[in-house]
Amino acid sequence: MYRRHMLSVIIAAVFAVIALGVTTSRIEAGTNPQFCLTINRTNISLNEAVTGLTRTVTVKLNQAPPAYSNITVYPDAAQPDFTVSPASRVLTTNNWNTGRTFTFSVVNDLIDEVDPEFSYTGFYGVLNMPHQSPLTIYACTSLTIGIHDNDSSDV
Repeated sequence: MYRRHMLSVIIAAVFAVIALGVTTSRIEAGTNPQFCLTINRTNISLNEAVTGLTRTVTVKLNQAPPAYSNITVYPDAAQPDFTVSPASRVLTTNNWNTGRTFTFSVVNDLIDEVDPEFSYTGFYGVLNMPHQSPLTIYACTSLTIGIHDNDSSDV
């Protein structure tokens, strides 16, 4: 009796989710690496003492996306020590294997920090297909950023 009741509750919950149109779609590297973003470099170095210093990385998809789809790629970076531009790029069926470039710029602050300071940054994307829920795609690898500080705690 108890098992039958639990089965009824589970079935009712599934139908409620379907009726509400609630869907979750998520592809993660490691879990389901059907799609993941590749980065052409595994590390970059930035130096606060060099004004205007930038480094670029190219992000592309590991395999061709479905027809009529696009992937909006975002840097997963929230650091006060560097900026990333542009804020997003789009991969399509025409450029998925050549990739899109992101530029990292150092921010010269007045804070004496560990030298070098390392940050880990990845990229993620949203796969958009007609008549489908968007899928989140993650990077196959991460990007290590070494930031050399030019501030000194000498007083």
